[in-house]
Amino acid sequence: MAEVIQKEDRNIPAKVSEGPMPEDVLATAFSRIDRLALGLAIGLVAGTSIFAATVILILKGGKPLGPNLALLSQYIPDYSVSWKGSLIGGAGGFVGGFAIGWTIALLRNLTLSLYVFAAAFWERLNRFLDDA
Repeated sequence: MAEVIQKEDRNIPAKVSEGPMPEDVLATAFSRIDRLALGLAIGLVAGTSIFAATVILILKGGKPLGPNLALLSQYIPDYSVSWKGSLIGGAGGFVGGFAIGWTIALLRNLTLSLYVFAAAFWERLNRFLDDA
């Protein structure tokens, strides 16, 4: 027969559950975004997407070969729906995506820094006025 263990028989250690310190939580929440990493990530996704879309249209075939995708030539010089254009589009998508990702990280970090600076400034000002 299986033994039944009573609650009183067990030695249950006191549960000491110290969560993360508030400073750790704040440091995680307000950590900076690496501009290079975000730029590379968005650039790779954008470049690969344009390259893949162009290759799929080429392999699919048809007489008007991707008239909507051909409009990318307005933004990416020398782009066309062709094998050469797929490489040019991939490179152009990477450059554009990198610029967008880098800028997003820069603006987010700048906005967050200004917010934290303003919050600390108002807190110091309140303490100063309370002491006066």
